[in-house]
Amino acid sequence: MPETSPALAKRYAALDGMRGLAALAVALYHWGLATTPIVPAGYLAVDFFFVLSGFVIALTYSERLAGTLSAREFMIMRVIRFYPIYLVGHVLGFLRSMAMLVAGNPNVRGGTELALATVFGTFMLPVPLDARNLFPLNVPSWTLFLELLINVAFALGMFQLSNRALAGIMAVSAVVLIGFTGPPHFMDVGYSAATLPLGIARVCYSFPFGIILFRMLGTQPRRSSWLSFIPLGVLVTVLAWTPGEAQRGAWELACVFGLFPALVAAGIRLELPAALARPFEFLGAISFAVYAIHGPLIIFVNKLTEKLSLDGWAAVAVYLFILMAAAQAVASLFDAPVRAMIGKWRRQRRVVAG
Repeated sequence: MPETSPALAKRYAALDGMRGLAALAVALYHWGLATTPIVPAGYLAVDFFFVLSGFVIALTYSERLAGTLSAREFMIMRVIRFYPIYLVGHVLGFLRSMAMLVAGNPNVRGGTELALATVFGTFMLPVPLDARNLFPLNVPSWTLFLELLINVAFALGMFQLSNRALAGIMAVSAVVLIGFTGPPHFMDVGYSAATLPLGIARVCYSFPFGIILFRMLGTQPRRSSWLSFIPLGVLVTVLAWTPGEAQRGAWELACVFGLFPALVAAGIRLELPAALARPFEFLGAISFAVYAIHGPLIIFVNKLTEKLSLDGWAAVAVYLFILMAAAQAVASLFDAPVRAMIGKWRRQRRVVAG
């Protein structure tokens, strides 16, 4: 879900930083589910990602789709972008399940359920018979599935819709979210078959908002400023804090409907000082891998920290170090070479065919 576009990496270090921090927030949220809660609202990062994705896709592909780029070619490019890192997460999820089966864990899926999850997941498809999770081997993959679906919609005509039409899609989605999200999960929905319609509403609100932000701000002048650290700090604060139960629903809707788009808008207009941009560009570069592989890694790192008698923040530090190192390795040693190889093969096919 969080990914680095070449155009974005070169031009928007502040957005890269926010994307990287949001990916780590999701990873810490899921770590907290298995241990002690750390980033209680980390799941809201998904809505931030969808806004950012709408901006990135519109920035990178709107003119090309209006020109010679076909919807089919666009989707091939998107699958190539997603699949290698997605596959790593899927395989890690399978290995985790096998390890849990061998250990006799009663909560792990086996037999037909594991086979279905493996086969369907290999093709980036949700498991139709599983009511708990659409992607049992790597739960966060549901967002990547919805990202691909909204990319299909973008290529088939969403990129040509007027801002008014996009606002109409957003309005319908907002009504659905207001009407059907609430306790106990609030906006932490979309990962199961029962809540998939709400996940669709999440992406159908935030992604079009990102497109509108591109149209409004994508060509506006930008300036390097220390003020660019404010949206980064606000994003981290929002994901690390949650209000009381009575206010939680309204607060989360406010974040989705207004605050996250405002943070993306700030990242579009304000750039990090060049001398300080590199660490945030690094976070952006590994963010997709962090998001895709963190789930399956949790159980392995948890076992490691138990053996080392580490807990609390020491265990969190080990988790983050291993996760970021693994994400960097996956991104640079697997994803980049595989996509380069696929690109070379496709170019050679065109030469032979042409």
